Amino acid sequence: MRSFYQDTEKRFMVPELFSKEARDVAKRIRSRGRLQSSQFRNYFQQLRALESRYLADQQESQETAWHRLQPQLHLFKAKLAYGARKEGPLAQATEFRDFMEETIDSIKDGKDFEAAMLFVEAVLAYYYALETEQAKNNQRNRQHGRNRR
Repeated sequence: MRSFYQDTEKRFMVPELFSKEARDVAKRIRSRGRLQSSQFRNYFQQLRALESRYLADQQESQETAWHRLQPQLHLFKAKLAYGARKEGPLAQATEFRDFMEETIDSIKDGKDFEAAMLFVEAVLAYYYALETEQAKNNQRNRQHGRNRR
């Protein structure tokens, strides 16, 4: 289970969650399995859609919004499992699936959901940054290879 807050009243989020921990998770996802950045983005967009519905439902009441969100989070986990089928887009992305499932399982209320969304967004940002860094390194290596001939 992941803890998003450093206090029991859930007033202060763990700052390192959005830097060091998010970067470490992104590195693990990138190094252990094949996950296209577009696949990550697609699952994040599904969470964003849940967030939009949750925020709209909050206009009615916090309690209603939370009760409507809970089944959707469970359905999201089912979608992750479906993506992990033999020929699915997440078949080789176990680290990503584990990260997403652990994050979803850590959500116990609306404040946790809001924090989880920020955390997933931070991991996605680092994932993209690592992809760009890797592409630059690959290009540099190809250029050095040509220069040695």
